[in-house]
Parts: sequence; structure tokens; C-alpha cells
Amino acid sequence: MKSKLLNIDIDLFDSEEEVLSLLSKDIDERRSVELFFLNAHCFNLAQKDREYFDILNSCDYLLNDGIGIKIASKIEKLVLKKNLNGTDFIPKIAEMATKKGYKIFLLGSKDGVAEEAASKLKEKFEGIQIVGVHSGYGLDDGVLEKINNSNPDILIAGMGVPMQEKWIRENKRKLACVKLFVGGGAILDFLSQKIRRAPLFMRKFGLEWVFRLCLEPGRLWRRYLVGNFLFFYYILVLKLGLKTESMR
Repeated sequence: MKSKLLNIDIDLFDSEEEVLSLLSKDIDERRSVELFFLNAHCFNLAQKDREYFDILNSCDYLLNDGIGIKIASKIEKLVLKKNLNGTDFIPKIAEMATKKGYKIFLLGSKDGVAEEAASKLKEKFEGIQIVGVHSGYGLDDGVLEKINNSNPDILIAGMGVPMQEKWIRENKRKLACVKLFVGGGAILDFLSQKIRRAPLFMRKFGLEWVFRLCLEPGRLWRRYLVGNFLFFYYILVLKLGLKTESMR
């Protein structure tokens, strides 16, 4: 069920199982759906990028990811019962796919990462059908042909935001075989174990971003330190009824 979180429509679910049940029904009934995630960084980007803003507000499923969205939801008096971040939830999709016999294609990240992610998934989920992988960000018509030839039910794209959402929206009609498109950010890096997860206690308290910042300060300081201030600036602007760049 969609609810307005400031100026973005987000889905509210009681549990992971509820989402997985809906996704399974979509695949079984051969509907083509998009599943994206909204964290504070995504929210910030959407305020400056009208195309990305429109994609988030028109996708089939937009799930809450992280402590920033939880804080914003409290300000808006929305109840988020579960942190449905992609790093934890996408492996649940892989588990569901294994049980239901759905086929998966992994797309994105640096050379070799998608292959390693596929290998790790096969170790974790016996019988999982990874029917194709493709690393990289320079994606041409040859990639579309490769995906179509693999005939997957699920495409997990790990190209980072907003590139992956824009690529999915632009190409989904050319990929009629795919029924579930997932924008996974750095999910292939996590699945391949190229990036370590934060300790469980940090994840429990919504502090995985602190752990990632410590691992990659040079790359992530702007996203998290500057980005956190910007996120609360946008909350203030929107609560005062002012327009952000994406709304102009």
C-alpha cells in the first residue's frame, strides 16, 4: 500500500513475507514489476533529479531502507514495521526463487563481481538457478540479447542509483522474459563478499552506514556526512511547503 513520505510514495508492509508473497504472485501471473529501495541518499538524489524522482513515484514497489527513512517516517507519522533494506531483503528474494524455481540474472558491478556473487549464492542456496551474469556499467544492446537468451524471471541490477533505476525503466519493455526487476545498489559487492557487512549489533541499530563510512571514507564521506545534513534540510524544506529542484 502506497503512502506519502514527504514528496515520495513509499510502500508500507508488515513483514518481508508479505512482500515476497506479492512478488511471487506477480511472477506466477507473468506481470512485469519493478522493485526499488529508498534510503536517505536515494531521497536526496531524487530531489535534484526529476527523472529519478518520477521513476521512484511510479515504480510498483518502493521499500524503506535505513535509519534516515525511519526518522522521516516518524516525522510524517507513518509506521514502518520492518527495515526492508536491499542488502538483507534481496537474499530473501534469492531464497524464494530457489524454492519456487524462478531463474535469476545478475547484472552490474566491476568485472568478475557478478560471477563471484553467483558463486556465493549457489553455495548458500542449493539448487538456485542463476542463468546468467554480466559485470560492468557500459551496457549496450548485446547485454539485452544476453539477458533475453538466458530467459530469467528475475533480474537483479547492481549498478548504483540512479543509473540502475533509469536503465531498468528504459529497457524493461525490451526484456519481456523478466517479470521482476530489482534495483540492488551495491548488492553484488555484498553477495560476492567484496564488501563486508557491519556487525549485527550495528545493523540492528541502523548504524551500518557508519561501518561503511569507516571502510571507505574517501568514497563515502560526502554521501553520509554531507548527505545526512542535506537529507534533514530537504525534510525541513518540504515540511514548510517549499518546492525542491525535482518539483520545479
